[in-house]
Amino acid sequence: MQRLLNQQVVGPVRELALASSNPVERNLLMGFAELSNVFHMQTVVIGEQLNGRIADRGVERGGQLPEDQFKHLMAMADRLIGMARATERCKQPRATIIESKTIDSPNVPRLPHSG
Repeated sequence: MQRLLNQQVVGPVRELALASSNPVERNLLMGFAELSNVFHMQTVVIGEQLNGRIADRGVERGGQLPEDQFKHLMAMADRLIGMARATERCKQPRATIIESKTIDSPNVPRLPHSG
């Protein structure tokens, strides 16, 4: 399982990170790779625990994740989604700020505090 996870998920994301010239994107992708690894392994562990409970107690009595484990897993999923969104924002071009000038107009009266 760990070998496949590294080959198909973690390794390619790390390669993307190392190839990025944007330091923010690089750090986000490295964090995403590490958190993804933990998330997938935690999912496997919880799945094995759940399967063991079902085997011992049956589907009716053992077929649910404990609430704290479920919340923890969903919180990690939320972090992964947030990191993926932040990484996408790094790829968007920055808006160009157009320099502006103040033009004096004889037809527009100046406010008293503007000099």
